[in-house]
Amino acid sequence: MLSGVWLLYFCFGMTVTSLAPLVRPITYELNMNYTEMGRVLGAWQLVYIATALPCGAMIDRLGLRRSLLIASVLVGFSCMMRGFAQGQLTLLLAVAFFGLGGPLISVGAPKLISIWFNERERKLAMGIYITGMALGSITVLSITNSVIMPWMDGDWRKILWIYSSIVFLS
Repeated sequence: MLSGVWLLYFCFGMTVTSLAPLVRPITYELNMNYTEMGRVLGAWQLVYIATALPCGAMIDRLGLRRSLLIASVLVGFSCMMRGFAQGQLTLLLAVAFFGLGGPLISVGAPKLISIWFNERERKLAMGIYITGMALGSITVLSITNSVIMPWMDGDWRKILWIYSSIVFLS
């Protein structure tokens, strides 16, 4: 259970950070300026804030297993839809869509830990799974431009589809 929730947090961090190393090719291809890209990059947080409380209630109603599965599918679709963006609006909607799945992970993970681990083990379990987000972000920032961009011949869309495949496999 701990490795599963760690992997979800890894994918969370990977998806949150996936656009950062691709800002230049995306803004160029979609004819966006940096202000528009900043709006896109901040879109998911607004949805996340608005949906966090209802997501907690949804987890209680649907259960952890279904909720975390739904979360990973929503996060994967957000990442995949980014690769299909044709302009600022479609990219903004794809990024905002992440705000529907992200809270399910953020609320569901601590609940999972509280159920599966006794009080003494929870501290270590929380410390372990929370590293997933940081390592997901670090991985994307480290390999996107240096490894994957050359491998995909500079096609930022393919890179996002690779990342979404990783999320779906998780």
